[in-house]
Order: sequence, then C-alpha cells, then structure tokens
Amino acid sequence: MLDKSWDRQRTERPRFSHRTATTDRQLAATGGTDPHQLTVYVVDDDADARESVCALVGAMDVNVQAFDCADDFIDSLDSSARGCLVTDLRMPGMSGLELQKHLAESSARLPIVIISAYIDVRGTVLAMRAGAVTVLTKPCEQQGLWDAIQRGLDLSREWCDEDRRNAEIINRLAELNETENAVLELVVKGLPNKAVAKRLDVSIRTVEDRRARIMKKLRVHSFASLLNFAHAARDIDGAN
Repeated sequence: MLDKSWDRQRTERPRFSHRTATTDRQLAATGGTDPHQLTVYVVDDDADARESVCALVGAMDVNVQAFDCADDFIDSLDSSARGCLVTDLRMPGMSGLELQKHLAESSARLPIVIISAYIDVRGTVLAMRAGAVTVLTKPCEQQGLWDAIQRGLDLSREWCDEDRRNAEIINRLAELNETENAVLELVVKGLPNKAVAKRLDVSIRTVEDRRARIMKKLRVHSFASLLNFAHAARDIDGAN
C-alpha cells in the first residue's frame, strides 16, 4: 500500500511523465503506436495495496493487470509479455522471491519491483542479487514507487530494443550461404584474401566476390563494422 500522501492525491494526475525522449522517438518512428506493448503486473494478496499501485500505474498511462496470488499471474503470463512486475515479498503460496526465481528460469523477461512490510536484510540482498530493480518497504512513498516502476519500464524497453537488434543480426546472417560463411569465418580471424583463397582452394577473385556479397547482405561498409557485426553475432550465440 502507498503512504497516505498518495491516498490524498490518487484522484489527481501526477506532474511526472513516464515517457522519455527515447520513447518519444520510438513512437514517432512507428506512427504513434508503442511497439513494446508494456504492461505493469501487480501481484499482491493485499487488496488495498493492489488498488493503490494500480491507481498509480493508471496515472502513468500504462496498462496494468492485478493478481492476488503468484500462481494466477503465472497461469496468465505470456512469454512475450513486456513491462514490469510489482510484487509483494510475502504472500500465501508462492512468495515474491520464489516468483522472481520462477521468472528467471522461464523465458519471460520482466524487471521486478519488490514491496513488503516485512523486509529484512537477507531478503533484500537475495532479491537484488537476483536482479530486482529495487526493494521498497510498505507503505511505499508515492515518488519512490513511481520512480522504481519507471526504471523497470525503461529497462524493459531496452530489452525490447536489444531483442530487435539481435533478431536483425540473426536474419542477416541467415542470408549467407555456406561458401560465404566459410569466407566470413576466416576473414574475421584476420586472414588476408590470399590466405583465405589458399585455405578454401579458390581464386583470390572468388574470395573478393564473396566478401563483397557478404558486406552487402550484412549491410556493413567497412572491415571494422564487419568485425563488430561478427562479434555481436557470437555474443548472441554464446548467450543462447
């Protein structure tokens, strides 16, 4: 539950906006539609606390869904969900820390804000080490919770952008054929065209032609950008 200062102001729209300059540019580029479809999920067995958090999120012009237990939230969650989770630490059944662990082991990616009237040092440390945005004590101060949720939403946007960039890299790599992949692998190791040609038993002109096609398909314009692209692709592969 938020503190009484929020209860007195809950019918007024706060003076802050959750939209950043980056978000505005994204909306402009997509014709005004938020491509990330962000939602704040509130999981708390305390009905008053859920209502207060939902009222705050409503003032942020963000979609909100509320649940009174972690199991119901998990049953309804889509792996493609994007946004932020606000959950209590202590709840009947699955606790906030257990829910955090469950999400970390699943394919869902949601920044988590943990709130509780019963926070101890150990619980706070465990939650932060597991990646929580922050841990707040009930009753939460309005501005502190507002800022925490905004940080979670900003982080979710960053993850969305990262996913989109990674998908673009994978799609470009998929355009290369087997012979082009062979050239790319040797080129990024620093081998000159002559050495690549000898290794693959082809002419230098053939290597040059394949390098040109590689550059075109990957949409890079210099050897440095080609190396950066290759390193990014390897990072994606390593993460998977």
